[in-house]
Amino acid sequence: NAPTTVAAATMFRAHRAAWSTAAAAGVGCLSACRPPSSLAWDARRHRRPLLCEAPAAAARPPPPPFEKLFPPFDRDWDLRHPADDDVQPQGRTRVILFVRHGQYETKGGPGAGRLTELGREQARMAGRHIVARMRADPALKKGMLWMTSSALDRAVETADIMQAEIEAELAWVDVPVTAMPAELKVIFSRNIDADYAEMLVDEGCKPFVHKDPSNLLQPSVQIEAGSRIRVAISGGSSSSSAVPLSDVVGSSKFFSVHSSLALVKRLPERFEGFSCDGCETATMEDIHWSDHAENNSVLFCNDCFAKGPKHNKLKEGDTCSRTSHGELQSPFRAPNDKNLNEARPTQQIYDRRLRDKKDYGTLNSQILKDH
Repeated sequence: NAPTTVAAATMFRAHRAAWSTAAAAGVGCLSACRPPSSLAWDARRHRRPLLCEAPAAAARPPPPPFEKLFPPFDRDWDLRHPADDDVQPQGRTRVILFVRHGQYETKGGPGAGRLTELGREQARMAGRHIVARMRADPALKKGMLWMTSSALDRAVETADIMQAEIEAELAWVDVPVTAMPAELKVIFSRNIDADYAEMLVDEGCKPFVHKDPSNLLQPSVQIEAGSRIRVAISGGSSSSSAVPLSDVVGSSKFFSVHSSLALVKRLPERFEGFSCDGCETATMEDIHWSDHAENNSVLFCNDCFAKGPKHNKLKEGDTCSRTSHGELQSPFRAPNDKNLNEARPTQQIYDRRLRDKKDYGTLNSQILKDH
């Protein structure tokens, strides 16, 4: 109607005038809510300037500091985990980061379905972004537990590239400066990058172990002669002689010790769903099969096999001599999850009759049971 149209036109003219004034003053229309650099985060797909951005000659305001762009994670974001240790937390909170796969080849050819060069670059940048967040927030870094992906080629390749970036940072275990021995001395080794330098623990230092149960992947780390130490360059030293670590950490609250993630044994994916017939555990490093497993389907884990396998289906003299060994894998990378795959229209994952009858209670129960 006419009054609404007039009001809308008036509001539009007012907004246009305000944006024109901001552009003339050298302020982009988005600079008030996020830094201009975020418009070109992937370096290739957002190169054109916005129409309302200031002329090239106009000076832009400096971007906000890193701490303002990526503030530390608030563990009490749901008001269930107060900072006061005397207050009992109401359950556990699990933080889940979702990352979409990089750009992939949609046409035919041998690379169909795989990442393009831009897609691989996007995956590297996504991994480096998470690394930057972990460096800015040690609590987030210590809380890293595992990553997985769907079984699609483009998702697996994205996860592989990101895994390399993230695990390289997880290998540097953060240790509070207050936990280091006063006599710990280090020698300059090299500059890692523009932000960090690497030191080596002096030969005369006694080894000690730092324990931190809140670090889910590396709850303990040993520091001894020759250990690699990472410190911020602002507090670093290029001297070739041994100096106290306290002299090179500067104002930093943490220094980092290099300790690669210990590999774990996992069975091949084809044995998913198998459980030990002795203790019923589904977490097995190896499987010891009955001599007649093709008929009785009996198998045992390492512990039950070492104790002497017992089962009412075992025949006398059964040696369980055949073994399927697990493979050494990263503890951070979980097996690819088929439940994350894209469902095709022809796939009937659940009973369509339940959906047609709007029997969502039974349908939800089935989903919860399966996942």
